[in-house]
Amino acid sequence: GGNLLHYTRRCWAEIDLDALRSNFELLRQKLQGALPMAVVKADGYAHGALPVAHLLQKDAGVEAFAVSNLDEAVQLREGGISGMILILGYTPPEEAERLHAFRLTQTLLSPEYAQMLNEQAKQRNLILPVHIAIDTGMNRIGFSSDLKNIGKLRWSNLLVEGAFTHFCHADSTDLSARAFTEEQLRRFEDATDGMSGRHIQNTAGLLTGAGGGFDYARIGIALYGLSPSAEVTDSRLQPVMSLKSVISMLKVIPPGSTVGYGRTWRADRETVVATVPLGYADGYSRSLSNRAEVLIRGKRARIIGNICMDQLMVDATGIDAAVEDEVTLFGRDRYGGSITADELARDAGTIGYEIVCMISKRVPRVYLQNGKPPYTQLWM
Repeated sequence: GGNLLHYTRRCWAEIDLDALRSNFELLRQKLQGALPMAVVKADGYAHGALPVAHLLQKDAGVEAFAVSNLDEAVQLREGGISGMILILGYTPPEEAERLHAFRLTQTLLSPEYAQMLNEQAKQRNLILPVHIAIDTGMNRIGFSSDLKNIGKLRWSNLLVEGAFTHFCHADSTDLSARAFTEEQLRRFEDATDGMSGRHIQNTAGLLTGAGGGFDYARIGIALYGLSPSAEVTDSRLQPVMSLKSVISMLKVIPPGSTVGYGRTWRADRETVVATVPLGYADGYSRSLSNRAEVLIRGKRARIIGNICMDQLMVDATGIDAAVEDEVTLFGRDRYGGSITADELARDAGTIGYEIVCMISKRVPRVYLQNGKPPYTQLWM
């Protein structure tokens, strides 16, 4: 239920909370006794951290969340999220006060960082809960996994409540990747022997079974219905975000006409051009120019010409299109068609994660629940 949301039908992103719930239930069946830790960093991969976290906490009982930074963590707490909120990345040690005030769990990135954070906590007479990051081969952050007895490390004002590492190649079925994942697992177990609150499994690990049986599993990309890679996937996952717009103008151009900046597309026949009021400032990458397709009335239409900051053009020849028709750039349309973020990612030379994360703040998010558009929760 909730109040009818008024949003400008220029362009918008529909967030299907039923799909999110369904994805979570699917992944929950693979937990092997671990507790789910929902990864809602980057504003819930741009789906809206609060609506996502509220749904998971209220409807599915999730009590552990992971974010990238302090501001994201504070947003969740101020929005009424309880339980553990783990900050996976760097927080300036001088923010010890806020970490404490909002009951946040900070990752220890390195022994040096741990000293600095402990020092700040000590000066303020605070005890801070922390998880130790272990570097098992990604070479990003973490204590070296060569250190023995990491579980015996003690700091006067830091309370170690867990430890984790991150698989860097678990989304591949390649033999060398699998061997590397096994090696990461072995290093992690050796370094953290006997510790509680351990987690290593990410979505890729969950889908392949690698790294199961620890205390938590970090559920990330698959919550949002996207696959970690083309090789590691589950066909039952449903995309949560659909990016939509409308046709703002239609015109017919003769053969030989060019379209857009730099005249990168030329008509070789009479062409119906549909203009769509969405562009790269909305987070739809300019690298999709002359490549990607959109859905109009259930049919595919190719983008022609360079994508502009606020608009793009498509070839709508042969589609009985009208001004104000809905255009689906990715996700599902009402005719049962779909374009996945992963497909767009292939066109843009990136990954589905980046496609959804780039959708900018100026695109309103419309939350659907029980199939009802365009309702939004009262806390929105």
